[in-house]
Amino acid sequence: MNILIIQENGQHADNINYRECFCLERAFKKLNVNVLCWGKGHDNYNDKIDFNSFDVIFCLENYGDEWIPDLSQYRKPYKIFYAIDPHVRGMEVYEAVYKNRGFNKLFCAIESFCKSDTVFLPPSIDDELFYNKGVERDIGFGFVGNLVTQERRDLLYTCKNKFGLNLNEWVIGDEMVDLLNRFKISFNKNIYEDVNYRNFESIACGSLLMTSNNRNLKTLGFKDGVNCLVYEDVKDIQSFFPIKTETLTDITKAGEELSKKHTYVKRCEEIIKFLEISI
Repeated sequence: MNILIIQENGQHADNINYRECFCLERAFKKLNVNVLCWGKGHDNYNDKIDFNSFDVIFCLENYGDEWIPDLSQYRKPYKIFYAIDPHVRGMEVYEAVYKNRGFNKLFCAIESFCKSDTVFLPPSIDDELFYNKGVERDIGFGFVGNLVTQERRDLLYTCKNKFGLNLNEWVIGDEMVDLLNRFKISFNKNIYEDVNYRNFESIACGSLLMTSNNRNLKTLGFKDGVNCLVYEDVKDIQSFFPIKTETLTDITKAGEELSKKHTYVKRCEEIIKFLEISI
C-alpha cells in the first residue's frame, strides 16, 4: 500500500518533528506501509506529484485550506480528509473541503462532532516522543499549553492563585515534553467537547492527569480516580488536594497503561483496517 499524507509543514522549528504528518509517517513505516509526506512548506512541495500513483491520499487539517488540491479528477486513490481541531473552526469548514475537493471520506477527531457517515479517529501520541523519562518530578502541579479562550485563562489563573499551579504558556517541542516529565500532576482544560492532545501526552509522560470533564472521555478509556482525575469546577479541583502519594502513584501507572492504547501505531492499524474494508 502506498499512502500520500498531505499536510502543511510545521511553522515552528522546535515543533516540526511533532507535526501530525511526520508522526503518522513514522507509525505507518513501522507497519511496513510506504508513505510520502507532501504539502505547503515541505521541500518537495514544488515537485510534480502523480496523485494517481498512490492507493490512498490522507489529507490532514492545515493552517489554511486554499492550497489543498482538487482531487476529484483522480480515481485510483481512496481519499480521506481528517479534521483534527474542529472545536476551533467548526465542522462546516472541513465538510466544505471534503465535499468540494473530491474526497471519499471525512474523519474527525471529536466523537460528538461526527455525523453518521463520519469516521471517528481520536488524537494520539507518538511514543517515540512522549514517554516517561524517569527524571525528578520537581513540579507538583503544572500546566503547559496555550490559554486560547477566556474561560481557560480564567480557570488557569484561579488555579495558579489558589493551588500554586505552575503555569507555562506557549512552550512547545522537546521543552514541552520535558515539562510534562517534571510534573507530578498535569492540569488540563479541554475546549468544548474535545479530548485534546494534552490528555494523552500527560499520561504517556507519567504525570497524573487532572482534566475537565466531557462526554468523550469515557469512550477513550479515561476513568476518574482510576487513570486520571476528572473535575467539573474549581470546587472539584480543591477537593482533590492533598493527594496521597500512593494514590498519585497508582493513578499515574494506570494512566501510562492507558496511553499504550492511544499511540499513532494503534491509530494507523485502525486506518488500515478501515481501508481494507472500504477500498
